[in-house]
Amino acid sequence: MKVGAGLAAVCACAALASPAYADWHKSYVFSYFAPAFYYGADEGVANPGTDCPLGTMPESDWAKMLKTQWRTIPDVVKIMDPEGPSRQRDGGYRGPAKDISIYAQPWTAPDPGAVEVTGNLSYGFNLDGDEKTGFTSPDGKFKGVDNAYYKAIGCFGTWRGPPGEQHHAKYVMESMQNGSFSMVMVVSGKGADPDNDPTATVGLYLSKDKLVRDANGGIAAGYSFRINPAALQAVVPAKTVKGVIETRAPTFINVRSIDNIPMKMEKAQLRFVTQPDGSLEGFIGGYRSLDDMYKELSGGGATYELTMRMDTPAVWYSLQRQADYKPIAGGENSMISMAYRYFGQPAHVILPDASAAVTEAKLIEGPAVAEAAPPMRGRPALTPISAEKN
Repeated sequence: MKVGAGLAAVCACAALASPAYADWHKSYVFSYFAPAFYYGADEGVANPGTDCPLGTMPESDWAKMLKTQWRTIPDVVKIMDPEGPSRQRDGGYRGPAKDISIYAQPWTAPDPGAVEVTGNLSYGFNLDGDEKTGFTSPDGKFKGVDNAYYKAIGCFGTWRGPPGEQHHAKYVMESMQNGSFSMVMVVSGKGADPDNDPTATVGLYLSKDKLVRDANGGIAAGYSFRINPAALQAVVPAKTVKGVIETRAPTFINVRSIDNIPMKMEKAQLRFVTQPDGSLEGFIGGYRSLDDMYKELSGGGATYELTMRMDTPAVWYSLQRQADYKPIAGGENSMISMAYRYFGQPAHVILPDASAAVTEAKLIEGPAVAEAAPPMRGRPALTPISAEKN
């Protein structure tokens, strides 16, 4: 919200509020997040690298995919005609029979094979406690990093690239940066030293207030965001060690994923580091349901295949191969390890009615926030800045 005449009324209300401050708190708004995939090439999405020595997964041969036992070559030519009425390629076109959609039932198609990650570096967490399995973090600090999702689809072109350049994530993040949603984080504690507090708490929330761009086109720091209490929230027991924010123990985290479905993570961990300029970088990782991960990659059917340049059955089979947690009947694993990488800026997180700042990471109740508010630089006046413990 922009500071102006309207702020006076907000400040007047805030003056009546007497929030119970935690001993310290810090707040951020995320400017970008994406699956934590290590990029091992020097440049270009398709070029070979240490992550994908064969380069990215080749683009699909639609003429080959559309040829089935019940479709003739002239049928395929008609469908492939860019000016023809049959250009749409929905589940019926791709299934082994006219009443079977490979998007809903990918196992009905043979495994076309997928180019999978063979490198040994990855971002994420050691979720199973075994340093002898998994990846090594790019900085060499962590062993046994579990990120099987990256191994399964990290060589698909839509997800490969340096931070900020992964095709699908970049598309979704541009929508977020243009106002579709915002995600904020509050870290609070009661210790005397915010950088070394064994009993900190992290709160993750959504907001409908829009991100604000700075003069360079990046996301500006210092703006206020009202929590939307009707949306997903997660409150996580944490600790700070030499300024690093971490979970105290594996937990359950449920926040928004990149494709607007709940990101339900079991045995989840988080780790965030404040940068010298005050910005934030870090990771949230854990195990997610194969069903949820497949829905994210197949929900758009043929549109996803075309825009994300992937073969849906190849995705499904690769996820099944790399699943590494929670076996079900028959011994097959039902969940897969993964991590997201986040970038954030300092911000002010406020209550849904903008009456006070959120100074303690906890579940927030209240009516849903109906629409985005005008951007406001700073927060409602609550106490003198010099008196706050940040």
